Amino acid sequence: MVDLGQRTGVLEPADAAQVLAEAATLWRGDELGLATRQALADAQVAAGDRIGAVGTLADIFQHHRNSLPAQIARQRADALVAAIYADGTGGALALADFMAAHERLARDLRFVPGFHRHAEAYADRLMALGATAAAAREYATGADLLEVVAEVDKAAEDPELVGMLRLKQAEALVAGGQHEAAAAILPLLPPSRDIEIARRQATLRAGILRATGQTEALVAARDWPHLALMKADALFEDGQWRRAFDHYQRARTAQDTPLAPAAAARMVLAAHRSGQPGRVEEALAELPDLPETPAWADIAREIGAPQDQPARLQSRNVRDQLLSAGRVADRVAAADPTGAEGDP
Repeated sequence: MVDLGQRTGVLEPADAAQVLAEAATLWRGDELGLATRQALADAQVAAGDRIGAVGTLADIFQHHRNSLPAQIARQRADALVAAIYADGTGGALALADFMAAHERLARDLRFVPGFHRHAEAYADRLMALGATAAAAREYATGADLLEVVAEVDKAAEDPELVGMLRLKQAEALVAGGQHEAAAAILPLLPPSRDIEIARRQATLRAGILRATGQTEALVAARDWPHLALMKADALFEDGQWRRAFDHYQRARTAQDTPLAPAAAARMVLAAHRSGQPGRVEEALAELPDLPETPAWADIAREIGAPQDQPARLQSRNVRDQLLSAGRVADRVAAADPTGAEGDP
């Protein structure tokens, strides 16, 4: 009946799927049951119900193990799952639809070998869209499941993959402002020989130390070049002007590109506030391309005034301008992502 209806165009794919789904409950395990489920999977795909088709193909695999149809069903299901996640991560699926699809698939496929890669891609998509809490939960779930599988099957143990998921979980928590929760994950991160992963781990630790006000611990951390600017900013915010200036100098020499406007402005302010007029002039000379606002240009000239004008430099008006310049620097940092240390 379904074949006839499809050949004549009388039966739409969704209607065919409904009829076949009812028929599939009548036979299971024999050739007729197999043929019914194969036809059902085809109708579900044609009707756009890829998730339903995955379930039907999984049913074929379960009830016809070690057969060629089971192998074909497994391959088709894998291809459908990969296509769903490719559409979800690529934006072809709306986030709400992607989340619903993942929830349905994960219920049955969590422990299927290789599914963790799809789950990780799903979490990456959540992270990219700013759903940091949901991303952190998904990374944590993936790591937990891999650890459970490893307890049952030592051959499946993959500490590097688990470590990466934990790292991403902590990064998602930091992005969502949950620094204490992220700090609890730090002991779970294994040392890595991969320089990029080690760099991310260092950035994560440094970001947590800075966010929790542990300035001295941050400054004492390993001198990764990319962390010099973070250390300088932490010292600046802590009012340690002389040390902040020294670290801005290190940051300037450690990176290939010039300091961003906000960092350059803070460097000059740190030199001024530490009472080092010579370093102020030195900093201004070393930053000839500092993109300044008109207000900051006037202040910079005041800061670089000759040594015989100390009274003018100490006037209330100039101090107020310096404070305003600090706020300008912060606004520049907010508006110019290149002025930040980078997303950990």
